[in-house]
Amino acid sequence: MAQAPCFTLPPAERNLNPDRRWRVSTPRVSNQAGKGSQREGSILARHVLLGDIGATNARFALLANGALGPVKSFDVARFGRFADAAATFLKDHCQQTKVTNAVLAVAGPIEGERCVLTNFWVIDARELYETFRLEARIVNDFAAVAFSLPSLTSADLVGIGGGKPNQGHRWPCWDRGAG
Repeated sequence: MAQAPCFTLPPAERNLNPDRRWRVSTPRVSNQAGKGSQREGSILARHVLLGDIGATNARFALLANGALGPVKSFDVARFGRFADAAATFLKDHCQQTKVTNAVLAVAGPIEGERCVLTNFWVIDARELYETFRLEARIVNDFAAVAFSLPSLTSADLVGIGGGKPNQGHRWPCWDRGAG
């Protein structure tokens, strides 16, 4: 049985905010007729707003009980503030769902639990809690890509340069950015 990927913070970031240590755990299979169950407290057992936020596009999806919903893309120029784009997604796609958490990958430096993008959007975990009651984890978009690398399979990879991959070596990743 394939297991869902884990989202964990690297050791250096685990202690930055101890009250917000998040971990996506894998589903646990019970012995009752092979039915699966989610670990209580797991992010997979909740509804989570996922976001990939840049200066040109904002992409949102809902992770509901471990299942990823459709990705919706918004033109950042249509919104004066990040909270307006998030509110639009939540209103249009999550009205029947209590979304309690958010994980946002943002194209900019994170200071504390806040990021100011080049378009002057401010993404602030405190504001997200005050406005939407979302417990938010804000990570740099390159860090989010790095977190995902251990979950990739050979079907997810594309070879470049003609060599053969070596197990245990570093995994480079690239991004063109700006849209």
